[in-house]
Amino acid sequence: MFSEKFRLTQPILTQFFEAALSGTSKMHHSYMFTGSDEMAQYFAAMQIAKILNCQNGISHTGNCTCTNCLWINRNSHPAVITISPIDYTYGNKDSKSSTVISVNQARYLKEALSTSSQYYRVIIFTDAVEDKSYEKKAERFRKEYENLLVPPVSTENSSDNERPFWLPMPIKQETFNPATLNSLLKTIEEPEERVLFFFLTKDKEDIIETIVSRCQILPVKSIKQSNINFDVFNQISEFFPPRDYSQAFFISEKLIEISKQEYLSTEDILDFLQEYFKTLLESNANNRVFSLRFMDYIKKIENAKTQLNHYITPQIVLESLLLGLV
Repeated sequence: MFSEKFRLTQPILTQFFEAALSGTSKMHHSYMFTGSDEMAQYFAAMQIAKILNCQNGISHTGNCTCTNCLWINRNSHPAVITISPIDYTYGNKDSKSSTVISVNQARYLKEALSTSSQYYRVIIFTDAVEDKSYEKKAERFRKEYENLLVPPVSTENSSDNERPFWLPMPIKQETFNPATLNSLLKTIEEPEERVLFFFLTKDKEDIIETIVSRCQILPVKSIKQSNINFDVFNQISEFFPPRDYSQAFFISEKLIEISKQEYLSTEDILDFLQEYFKTLLESNANNRVFSLRFMDYIKKIENAKTQLNHYITPQIVLESLLLGLV
């Protein structure tokens, strides 16, 4: 059903859905994926969409070349819809890229689901970015999922899948226009036959309870690999973590400089810092004082990511974080 590689990387998830898809357990109509790897979540949702629509049924294999599977690999299947603020071509074609999922998109979705279909409709709710500052991450997206998945294509031109910097991101309550949520609740609670919803998020606490209560929550294991060269941080390692405010501002300026030199996003920088402290945490697991300190650093970096997602400027986010680490 699932490919061997996918089983190895997501053993719990594959066991769960294989049981549901084979009829051993109940298939719900709405799932919420949680975890730190939004690309793995998006890929998992698309793999399930392939099995549901595969012309070979549950005998589907990871390298199936049926029409529906190839269509989903190209992310252009009409029944597999990505709904996100950046992907505004669905029901919102006259607007520009937004920061929220619009009421127009909700209306489009309700209208699309009200018609009959020979396919199993799969709707993926995610936040997203589409900016050159995320080029390094987008390259990893293409490399890790080569020939398996591409960004959503434009609905106005199904042959156009040139969205080189598109990336899924964790969805939050703020990703929805409040009116959109009200419009979607009944659709999610009482869906048509053969419709499946996925919400991709970091944590269920980030989503309004009325959505959470309608979903079955499943963690997705991270398969992220750092794409940052650790050598580029040698110039600040002796000052890290900062011992006073002047060092905090110095490191912040250096990190901004490094991000420009290496063409990294601020999120890449924060990911690196988090991995750095996780490594130190593992190395000092038997030292309670150091362990608590590194856990606090990791939590503060996670808070900095949240600030970044709320569109606070990168420099202010980094300065605030580093001042908090003094």
